[in-house]
Amino acid sequence: MAWIITALVICIIVILLLILNVRIRVYYRYQKTNHFITVDIYYIRLRIIHRKLILNDESQKEKTSILDMLEEMDLEDYKDMKQVVQTVIPSFKEVKKIIKMMMKSIVIHQLSWRTDFGTGDAASTGIMSGGVWMMKGTVVSFFHELSNLSCQPKLSVTPHFQQRGLYSEIDCIVSIRLGKAIHTGLRLLRNSNFNKEIYT
Repeated sequence: MAWIITALVICIIVILLLILNVRIRVYYRYQKTNHFITVDIYYIRLRIIHRKLILNDESQKEKTSILDMLEEMDLEDYKDMKQVVQTVIPSFKEVKKIIKMMMKSIVIHQLSWRTDFGTGDAASTGIMSGGVWMMKGTVVSFFHELSNLSCQPKLSVTPHFQQRGLYSEIDCIVSIRLGKAIHTGLRLLRNSNFNKEIYT
């Protein structure tokens, strides 16, 4: 009798673990002297994982190269980049299928994306402002199409016409049921094995 009760208790615990949500928070900041990304994973409102990756070692070179690249781009270049996101990437059917399977099991509860920048030149800063808004809109529409977006994304772009610099931060909170994550992982593994059988 005791082993039946133990088995039932174990089954109930396993079921609860599978139906409860795992919540993940990703925070990214890009700044000259403060460049990092943090990942926090919560389960039953308890933080079980906290990781912070410092990226300052290469931030100075990255900052210069990104600003130089953006400064040289015009509005047509940003439109071309948007076209790449909308047409070229989705053309890879297998990649798109895998991304859809992963994203459909995710619920986005919070998405904020702030960007402050300036090239030191008012004209190029104005062009960049429109281009950055365009790229952000494309990324958000991508998430809206492939995942369950349950919040209103908070996007901001602040141009500084007389200054040169780049600051950006992204704060995103998503959740996924542990059972759904396992199911999605098994489907991805099965599809991967199936594709290997086809091409071998």
